[in-house]
Amino acid sequence: MGPAPVSTTPDTPLPSKTTAEIERLIAQNGCPGCNLAGADLAGLNLNRANLSGANLSGANLAGTSLAAADLAGVNLSQANLTGANLAGADLFKADLTGAILSGTDLEGAYLIGTILEKESQIGRKEDIDDFLAQYRSKTEPANQKGNNSLKKERPQTP
Repeated sequence: MGPAPVSTTPDTPLPSKTTAEIERLIAQNGCPGCNLAGADLAGLNLNRANLSGANLSGANLAGTSLAAADLAGVNLSQANLTGANLAGADLFKADLTGAILSGTDLEGAYLIGTILEKESQIGRKEDIDDFLAQYRSKTEPANQKGNNSLKKERPQTP
C-alpha cells in the first residue's frame, strides 16, 4: 500500500514542501518530477503544463484541464480524474492504476505505454466500448483501422 493521501482540508494543511511545489506548478505551469501525491488540484487550468515524472498518486484532479500537458512517466495511480480534460496530453508510460477516469476527455492523448490496470476505471461496459473505439480511432492510421496497430506519433513538447 502506498502513502496515505495528503489531506487538503483547512484543518490539516498540506506539508510545506507540497505547498511549495503546488505554488511552483501554478506559477511556472510546470513542476517536472515534483511530489504532489494526494494534492487537491481540482478545477485548475494546467493546459500545456510540464509534469513529466511527477508523483500525483491519490491527487484530486477532478475537472482539471491538462490539455496538451506533458504527463510522460507520471504516477497518477489512485488519482481522481473525473471530468478532467487530458485531450492531446502526452501520457507515455504514465501509471493510471486505479485512477478514476469517469468522464475524462482523452481525445488525441498519447496513450502508448500507459498503464491502465482495471477496465472498471472507465465505467460501464458501454463506456469502455466507447472509450476503446475512440482510442483506436485516434491511434490507428486510417488505412490500418481494426488491426490494433498503434502508430500515432508522440507529441513534441515545446
